[in-house]
Amino acid sequence: MLENTLADGVNSALGLVLAFGPVSHSECPAEFSGPVRAAIVAALRTAYAEADALYAPDRGVGDRVHAIAVYDVVSMLFERDLALFPGVHFESRGQGPQLRIGDLRVRWNKAGRGDRGESIDTSFPRGSRIAAIMALENQQLALWPDRDGDYQRPLNWIICHLGNPRDSLRAVYLAAPIGADGERVTGWRTTVAIWNADDPGAEFPEAPPLGLPEAAPLPELEIALLEEAPGVDAAR
Repeated sequence: MLENTLADGVNSALGLVLAFGPVSHSECPAEFSGPVRAAIVAALRTAYAEADALYAPDRGVGDRVHAIAVYDVVSMLFERDLALFPGVHFESRGQGPQLRIGDLRVRWNKAGRGDRGESIDTSFPRGSRIAAIMALENQQLALWPDRDGDYQRPLNWIICHLGNPRDSLRAVYLAAPIGADGERVTGWRTTVAIWNADDPGAEFPEAPPLGLPEAAPLPELEIALLEEAPGVDAAR
């Protein structure tokens, strides 16, 4: 049944992306608060530093070992540090480690090398059956509007990092997959940039405020009656 679901999703993935427009670069979901985003970036920078120190192609420690080290170290740091935040839970089962942040299911994958000109819009993780299923689940949510007629927000997210052993970590994004081809993500519904090596001191994006926005103060208006022009009464 799962295979049939994946096959059905393959045929409709491109149509869904076209139907809902290009990748949305929207505001950050409220669950990814500023401290949570900062912890995500700190863990990835530490993981890359550890993996960079191991990298030695002349001794057989190449890109593959570097990528595995990044994944293992960041998973350990997420379990140790992120799980301390309220509403954040670390899970490690048969499908591999993941986070639950409120209603969101979150995994992490390398999506590219971070080379100049590389865009997250067209950069995706390597083949992953779980990531493909997450994309199809987001796809289903996008098909059914809620009572107000709004399409439901994606609940599955991937922390995407771009980098390589020579340049280290280059960028970090939060991305909600929506397109899948077999066992590979092929399209994003939404991406949110949270760190870039070219401007590491930049402020993290603001999460949308909870509740209704505050009412904007209205300017003071002066109201006065206009005097009627001469001869108006005669023309009536």
